[in-house]
Amino acid sequence: MVQLFDSGTIIFIRPEAKDEGIFQCNAINEHGTSTTINVNLREAMLGAFPSGEDTVRQIAVGHSVKLPCIPPTSVPKAEIRWVLKDTKTGKIEAINLNNRMTMDLEGNLYITAFQQSDFQNGRSYVCMAINNFVRQTTSAPGIVLQPAESFSTDDTIPLSLLVEATLGNLCPTPEIHWESNTGTIPDSRRTMSQGGQELRITSQREDCGQYICFTTSQQIIEEKDFIYSKPYWTGGEPKDIETSIGASATFYCNASGDPQPELEWYINGVRLKGIHKLVKSSSK
Repeated sequence: MVQLFDSGTIIFIRPEAKDEGIFQCNAINEHGTSTTINVNLREAMLGAFPSGEDTVRQIAVGHSVKLPCIPPTSVPKAEIRWVLKDTKTGKIEAINLNNRMTMDLEGNLYITAFQQSDFQNGRSYVCMAINNFVRQTTSAPGIVLQPAESFSTDDTIPLSLLVEATLGNLCPTPEIHWESNTGTIPDSRRTMSQGGQELRITSQREDCGQYICFTTSQQIIEEKDFIYSKPYWTGGEPKDIETSIGASATFYCNASGDPQPELEWYINGVRLKGIHKLVKSSSK
């Protein structure tokens, strides 16, 4: 690291990991100090996905599926893409997203109403992270989606049914109960998890029907509405003032919020405190 002559500019020659950090430049003379904003120096890099073999998932036609993607550490943030990979030749093809196949901001891929064509002739769905700055790419283990076999007409063949209820954060935690217009389901064919919010049934044909979730609690839950706001200017932001030496100047800082914000003044990045020449009130 070198600093240019008669300048505050610094140059890193072949920067290393030890050079990472937050930098700030101060310019000081007899009239005070001027400070720059913080500058964060990071080493550009792209981590790797955990290694592993491709996995196979069986999806019933018409059902929806989520393919998770946990991107590796990347500086700057990596671009996430989903591709199809031929397990024999290694050839990849970009997946065209549409109304039925979408990707969220975290990189997870969602397929709505799974179709036979989504099998893609056995090609695997692969999450790929791309760091264009360092020109590196890394891929996660692939996922092969296979259409599940058609269900038999035999009513004794068990089916998998998952019913979920979203209750939010309730305090105290209520007891959760399930009812159905199909009658009572034996305990041997049902399990509950997530505190009762998930009901799993090894179902039979006669289990088809409406399921209702309700809660009971011996204590009364009190509801309150809270409205908060970030600080905002009530009379506009403080404005620049041009004045002559020896004259007075007043800067107005009218701000409000919920809760009421605390007001602080800074000169060139240095907080004002213990300076008696300046007057500070609740709004100035």
